[in-house]
Amino acid sequence: MINVLVGRRAPAGRFADVFVVAVACATLAACGETYIETSVTTAPASVVVTTIAPVDPNAPVADLLDEMTDLMLGLDFEISDGPDPRAVMARIEALWDAAEPTVRATALDSTPDFDQAMDLARTGVDRNRPADASKAYKILAAVSAAYLADNP
Repeated sequence: MINVLVGRRAPAGRFADVFVVAVACATLAACGETYIETSVTTAPASVVVTTIAPVDPNAPVADLLDEMTDLMLGLDFEISDGPDPRAVMARIEALWDAAEPTVRATALDSTPDFDQAMDLARTGVDRNRPADASKAYKILAAVSAAYLADNP
């Protein structure tokens, strides 16, 4: 019987080890001080505010799709290194909101492709996935070119 117990700990010994480790972790985690830097929260006086003109709902669809394609081209960079990919995506959404009724009225079959591009762009921004935005650009560029070739 003695040979069986050699090298084994009793269950109470394991509980004590776990308890000591847990207390040590909790104690060491509370050792740091928290500093709140208030000088960083105010914007410097040299900040330039850029206002983007609202999307004209009566603009030609070709212009709207061209601007969407141009913005979508850089969306993957905005997601990975840019300051505000959500602002770029908001502009793309506004452009699509203006172009979509005409696209649906003139080429209903191409609408799912546009929707796929928009969904991928949204996913890229929401989940921080530049590859999705890159794929969205490729789809949008192809479907926009095809649409504009069929609907000059």
